[in-house]
Order: sequence, then structure tokens, then C-alpha cells
Amino acid sequence: ILVTFGDETACDAFVVAVEEQLEQQLRVLPTSEVARPAVQNNGAVFICATEDEAIEVTNKWAPEHLELFVEENEARMVGKLEHFGGLFIGTLCAEVLGDYAAGPNHTLPTGGTARSTGGLSVLTFLRVRTWMDSGARSGDTMVKDVVSLAELEGLHGHAASARLRLDPPVAPATKSASSTPVKLRRCSATDAKPRRCAVSDQALEGARAILKEVDADGEKALLRIAQKFGDIKPGEPFVIEREAMEAAFNSLEESTRQVLTRSAARVRKFAEEQKRSLKAVAVDIEVGEAGHDVSPVEKAGCYAPGGRYPLPSTVLMTAVPAKVAGCKDVWVATPHPSPLMLGAAFVAGADHVLAVGGAQAIAALAYGAGPVPAVDVIVGPGNQYVTAAKQLVSGLVKIDMLAGPSELLVLADPKQNPSLVAADLLAQAEHDVQAAPILVTFGDETACDAFVVAVEEQLEQQLRVLPTSEVARPAVQNNGAVFICATEDEAIEVTNKWAPEHLELFVEENEARMVGKLEHFGGLFIGTLCAEVLGDYAAGPNHTLPTGGTARSTGGLSVLTFLRVRTWMDSGARSGDTMVKDVVSLAELEGLHGHAASARLRLDPPVAPATKSASSTPVKLRRCSATDAKPRRCAVSDQALEGARAILKEVDADGEKALLRIAQKFGDIKPGEPFVIEREAMEAAFNSLEESTRQVLTRSAARVRKFAEEQKRSLKAVAVDIEVGEAGHDVSPVEKAGCYAPGGRYPLPSTVLMTAVPAKVAGCKDVWVATPHPSPLMLGAAFVAGADHVLAVGGAQAIAALAYGAGPVPAVDVIVGPGNQYVTAAKQLVSGLVKIDMLAGPSELLVLADPKQNPSLVAADLLAQAEHDVQAAPILVTFGD
Repeated sequence: ILVTFGDETACDAFVVAVEEQLEQQLRVLPTSEVARPAVQNNGAVFICATEDEAIEVTNKWAPEHLELFVEENEARMVGKLEHFGGLFIGTLCAEVLGDYAAGPNHTLPTGGTARSTGGLSVLTFLRVRTWMDSGARSGDTMVKDVVSLAELEGLHGHAASARLRLDPPVAPATKSASSTPVKLRRCSATDAKPRRCAVSDQALEGARAILKEVDADGEKALLRIAQKFGDIKPGEPFVIEREAMEAAFNSLEESTRQVLTRSAARVRKFAEEQKRSLKAVAVDIEVGEAGHDVSPVEKAGCYAPGGRYPLPSTVLMTAVPAKVAGCKDVWVATPHPSPLMLGAAFVAGADHVLAVGGAQAIAALAYGAGPVPAVDVIVGPGNQYVTAAKQLVSGLVKIDMLAGPSELLVLADPKQNPSLVAADLLAQAEHDVQAAPILVTFGDETACDAFVVAVEEQLEQQLRVLPTSEVARPAVQNNGAVFICATEDEAIEVTNKWAPEHLELFVEENEARMVGKLEHFGGLFIGTLCAEVLGDYAAGPNHTLPTGGTARSTGGLSVLTFLRVRTWMDSGARSGDTMVKDVVSLAELEGLHGHAASARLRLDPPVAPATKSASSTPVKLRRCSATDAKPRRCAVSDQALEGARAILKEVDADGEKALLRIAQKFGDIKPGEPFVIEREAMEAAFNSLEESTRQVLTRSAARVRKFAEEQKRSLKAVAVDIEVGEAGHDVSPVEKAGCYAPGGRYPLPSTVLMTAVPAKVAGCKDVWVATPHPSPLMLGAAFVAGADHVLAVGGAQAIAALAYGAGPVPAVDVIVGPGNQYVTAAKQLVSGLVKIDMLAGPSELLVLADPKQNPSLVAADLLAQAEHDVQAAPILVTFGD
């Protein structure tokens, strides 16, 4: 894509000159069989009257790669560019330099998803985990606010748990237990297994039908479905604006208004501190500077349940961070919004309320429907159909996570107060009959047994008077469990395997040591004063946290969810040609000769690409006006989803046998051939390469590593004072990472470096590179990147092995890297089960250039993208008269 602007005659002449250069260079380009159809079918030029019109076109396009080549007003234009994956400023900063050796990552968002997310980086492999810790107490206002909010939400178990933290504590009402109190299922340490909870096929099918209907028929379909499910009545407004929210807020009792206002202020304070924890980055590179900026998404959708217990606390926990991030347009979706919910939306700063729930609300937010715009990120918990819909639109828009039934694990020594432990377990159990209240205790067996019996007696006594016992009792009976462990280390191991959403640590000794060993949790609550229910409402850290064991992969919702990290390169003082020459070498090793030609133009002096005289009818870019530019949303095809789904199910069910069967079917490996390659073989492959190739790989890995280390330093831990002690977040790497690198027409050792190096810099203990038919060059790149293993399998079968585990291949916590449509479809289908980076579509480059630029250089850069794939999109935007 080329965008140009300025004098009309000059623009026309510039575009014609670019087209002549495209034709001349295509005639000698070895990859022209791919590049020519990409240019002819997908290439376009936008000729704009003014700079502002060119900027508007570019922002609507939201390109993966954006080159800005202008002689005047460069800084002003950079400040107006809102949506891009990577920005390359000045003609010296060719996009191809970023593809290989500058440092910033080349795995960037395609298909317009730069509106929602930044590119792959070291931050992808890091989790932000929140915590609260008991400390000096400054009053009971916060605890009393929790009691008030919990009662307003009808969650009486939450209120009872909070009252135990008042000074003095108010014990929950009880009735004598029967002779057969409720029993927690007894488990040993060996019963603890890592958990992976998938969305049901039934929910996925139901949500898929609703999504397709709304995508096809917009507002009409939304209203039809919302009325069918009783969200609204015919003729009833389904969008509520600020004026009505304010009126609802003013209709509430003064005490309720104060509780909402104070609670929102605490969430806002913590979100502001978290926002400050992520900084912009700038580092010197050999052609100038490179870095990242931090930018909010424009439009956010926040879902808040409106079922058994409408949750104004969720409105605060989702909309407040979105506004703190800087989102311009925040929508809260909730069915049947009461004055309390509308008042919470007003206090949170929401711009609109969508009075619709379920998968139909997610569909409206993802695709747009009448007055509801397509948003850039969708967050918040909901029922199984909401969760299924979020999974199905993930990648099209950014989502926070897939929220399953609530869970609390209490890790307590047997000296703790059984009444308090029981109250906390019931506070989670009352959410949902599927909720999981878990107790882990350790030490002397007799003491542990007595403690568990006392907790069970308290559970029974409190259940007898709990208004929500019809939900809490089956949750405890069916899902409740206790792990009795011999030692502290065994208890820690059980807890880490469980990877709970909420984790309370109540111990008298070795507290700090135990905290240091806890690896996987959504939110950690340290000390008996720090009840999990305080975090649910009013302490500041978010209550939307990862469930089902996914705390291994991701942290909870936060202000960071609404921010994008966008990379850039800028021309500056030049320190040599080594980097550019390394790009030429790597591009030729990958068979991407258009990339090499583009890089050669940045040598000093430049080496122009070989050309042959163009014919009288050179290749033509499709002419477009500014009104032709529309925001883009690219979905994965149904065919790819169906094919990937079948492979995922087969590997999930039959593990290594299925993996080998499918890999052999698609020619990844031969029968009896090893499919896992270890470090020793990688090193041997590296040593078999020519010395010059080893040096290029080593220098390139060093540049990626340097940039990743700077990015890692840009995200800091946070600690803030709260009324019962402290709250904060830490920054922790995931344990296991899977890095996919294509092995098709052009195996990409650069992608191995761009994925595995940041994973190792993050601190991942076990990094797998998956690539079919790995050559010595690919294995050598994996060695230099620090990968621990190579899986010699590609396609959806590789994603399945990494997501579910297969023989020696473990289930990883995050999967990154680009691939074909079946790889992309498989990544979408496992998103939420594991963390993914993005859904990579065909490559794209938008060149925003005034008509004074060198057409040979612009043509070379467009062809460097075009040679990737016949679906690639090379676009030129120019502007002026």
C-alpha cells in the first residue's frame, strides 16, 4: 500500500515512476511469481489532497508495517499516527531492517488489529500478578465498603467474609452443625495435576451462530436476538448514554453513592500506578534509534454480568482501568441494567451502556451494530456463551481472558482460624455451583486432620444461615477439596500445579519464604487480614483474574490490558553498515531476494536493485481515494477453523500417537524419525554452518536480545499503600513457551530469533521452537536464540502438541509466532487455554510518502512485502494537490 499527498501532478508522476520501478524490479526478482500477483491483486495507492487526509487513510488502514517518508513536518505527522504495528521513519529505516536485525520484533499485528494490540515482544512472555499483604491498618472504611457492595450485589458470603476483617471482627451467624457436616473431598499431593479448562463445544456452537447472525445483519440481528432472550422489549432503547447514567446514580441512596465513589477511586489509584509502571523505550541502533511507545486502544467494551448477581463491582473493575489507560470510547455491556449498575457505569466514567447481554453483546462489540461501534478490546467475565463468543472473536479484537467458574485456594497451616477459612471458601462457593473452593494445609497429620474437621464444621454452620446456600452448598459438596500435605514444599507444589485464580496464604511461620516459592496465581492475598473479598471490591487490584489453571499463562485484567506497545525505528546518526549487510545476508539465506534488494538501497553508498526496462504497460497499483479507506477486520476462514479443530481434537484425545500419525500424514516426519531435537544437535547444526552465517546469526540474536532486555526493564513492579496494608503487582515470566516458525516456501530463521530470544530474556525456563523440516540454518538459529528443544512438526498439529502436550512435548503456557491459515486457526481455538500473541494474517506494508521520494526505493520496499505471500498487501498513500 502506498499513500502519497501533495501537488496532483507531482503525485501522479510519482506513482507512475513507482509503478515503472515495480515492473523493472519484478522482471529480475527471483520471487516475482509471488510478488507480482500480490502487487497486482492487493497493491493500492491512495492519492490524498492533504497531509491530514493521508493521516486519516493511514489510521483507518492500521497497517502491520508503516513507513513514513516525507521531507517536511515529519515530527508533526508522527504525532498524528495512531494505529500501526511497527513504524519506520525516514528512508534509511527500511522496514526490512526491522524484519531481521535492528532489535524490535518483526511479528506484528495484521488485518487492522494494530488498533487492538502491539507486536510480539518480551512483554508477551511476562505476567503481571497482583497481590495484597497485611500491614499497618488505617481504618475500617474500605472493609465496610466491601460489606456494603457485597450486600448490594446479593453476595452475602462475601459480606460475611469481610466482616471478619473489621476491628473488632464480626463473626458470621451460625447454627449448630448436624452430626454429618459437609465434607471436603480428601486429596493427596499426587492428586494435584496442572489444569486446562476448555470452552464446551455446545457453548461454542451456540455462540458461533449468534456471532454469524450479528456479523451479517448488524443492528437488526442484535435486536432480534436480544428480544428473543429477553434482554430488551420491542421499541425499548438498548443504548444508554451518560445523562441517564447520571440520573440513575443520583437516584441511589447517599451511602451507596459514597461507596461507589470511594471504590472507584481506589481502583483508579491502583490503575494509575500500574500505568506508570510501563515506560517508553529508546535505544541506539546502527542506523539511528529504535524503541517502543505506549498507547491506549481507542474503543473498549466491558462486559458485566447481569444474571443471578448483577455486579457493579465488575463495572468499576473494567471501565475504570479503560478510562485510566486513555480509551476515548468505553462501552459497558450488561443486560437489564439497574440504577445501581448504571450508577456504577457513571462513576467509572463509561461513555455508553449497551443494555444487552450474552454472546449477542460480544457480537455487537466485536463487529459493530447500528450505534454500537466495533471496539478494539473486549474484557470482563460472563456465562459460558459470553466466554465462547470471546474466544471466537479473539484475534479479531483483543480480549482479556476466558473466565471460567470462580475459584479460591486457601494455603493455610493448621493453626489458623477455621471460621475465617470457612467464610472465605463460602464467599467463592456462592458465585456459582461450578465454583471451586480448595483448602491446602500441611504439617503434623493429627493437627491437620483436626483443622480440616473444624473447617468442615464451620462450613456447615455458616451454610445453614447463608442466604446463598442453594448455590454455595453444591459448589462445596461437588467441587470443594482439601489437600493434606506432609511438608511446606509439598503444599507449595500442589498450589503451583493448581495455579488458582485467587490464592490466600495464611501461615504463622516462613511467610516470606513461601511467597517466594509461589509461581502461578491470579491474585495473592497474604495474611488473614487480606481477605480475597477485599480484592473483589475495593482494595484497588482488579478482580477479573485467570481461572482454570490459566494463571500459568497470564495475569489478570489491568490498565495494561488497554495499552498497546508499538515499536518504531527512526533514521539518525549512522555508525556503519554491518547491520544492513547482516540483513542482506539473512534475507538471501531465507530466499527473500526482495528483502535483500530493499536493504541494499540503504547501504552507503546504496546498491540499486538490478532492473530491466519496463514494458509499455507496467504493473499498475489500484488507485484509491481517501473515502475508499475503511477500518479492516480480518477473520479466520471457516474452512481453516474446521480443519484445525479436527486436528486439535485428535491430538488432545490421543496425544503423541495422534501427533505422529498426523505429522507423518502431512510429511513433517517419516516413520521412526525423531520429532524432538535437543540442544546438542542444534549446536552441531550451528557449527556446520559457514563462519559468516554463524556471525550473522550471532550478531542478529544479540541485537534482538539487547532490545528485549531494554523492553523488560520498561515494566516495573508496583506497590501502593491500602487501608489494610499494601497492594501491588509483580512481574513474572511464564514457565514454558512455544515458538512457531514457518517452514514452508521460505523457512525463516529470523522468526526463530524474534520469538525464542525474547522468551529466554523474559526468563522462561523451557522454550520450544516448532518448525517443520528444520534445516541446519533453522537449528543453528534455535541454538543461538537459546531454545531448549525443537519440535520438528508444523501446522495445526504443532499448535495442538504445544497446547495439550504430546509425549515428550509439554503443554506450554504461551504460543507465539506466525504460520499458515491452519496454524492461525489452531491458535485462535486454543486461545484462553494458553496465551497467544496474535493471529497473523498476510503480510502488509503501507508507505506514506510525499511525491518527492525516490520511486526506486519505494518500489523495492513494496516488493519486499509482496514476495512474502500472494495475499500480501503492498499499499502506497500519497497526498497533495
